[in-house]
Amino acid sequence: MVFSPNMCPNIKTETSNNFPIKVSNNISKYLGLPAVVGRSKSQVFNFIMDRVWEKLKGWKGKKSFIF
Repeated sequence: MVFSPNMCPNIKTETSNNFPIKVSNNISKYLGLPAVVGRSKSQVFNFIMDRVWEKLKGWKGKKSFIF
C-alpha cells in the first residue's frame, strides 16, 4: 500500500492497521512498469519504445521466408 505524501499520518496508520497489506514508502515498478508516473509520460515510457524497436530490428534482420 502506498499513500500520498499529503495524507494525514493518523489516517495512514488507521488504514494500515485495518488492512493486512504491507505499507511501502518507495515503490518503483509494478509488473515491470513504473508504479508512479509524473507529468512527463514520454520520458517514463521511453524504455518500452526502445525495447520494441530492438525487437523489430531483430525480426527484420532474420529475413526467413516460409512458403
